[in-house]
Amino acid sequence: TKDTFAFLMVNPFSLAGGSALLVFFVQIVSFFLSVSDIFMDPTRASVFPNLDSLGLPKGVDTHVHIGQGIAMFLIILVQQGIWEATSNLHMGFNILLENQEIKYKWWLISNYLRLFEGLVATFVTFMLVL
Repeated sequence: TKDTFAFLMVNPFSLAGGSALLVFFVQIVSFFLSVSDIFMDPTRASVFPNLDSLGLPKGVDTHVHIGQGIAMFLIILVQQGIWEATSNLHMGFNILLENQEIKYKWWLISNYLRLFEGLVATFVTFMLVL
């Protein structure tokens, strides 16, 4: 892995591990503040007034819907955090990681944080596409 969450696996109580947690919490707090601003705005009649029950804008051409679908598919494909985390969780903790003195608990926390961050990023990008 090539991100800050790898620091949590190696040495969670180091400055780098603390930085990884700080980055995660800043991103998550920013996400929830943004979403709460959208959903709690009393001046708006609806969060997405032009969306129907499927979450698609009404009254636009078919090629717009197709473009949105393609964009969402591509968003999922390029979310490296989601793919790496699910791959790591699927392969599981192994002897190579244990030989590098990586603890199972921190490996698991690191991968779940990476997965959660990737899902949050995907959700935010979906909101932008719609």
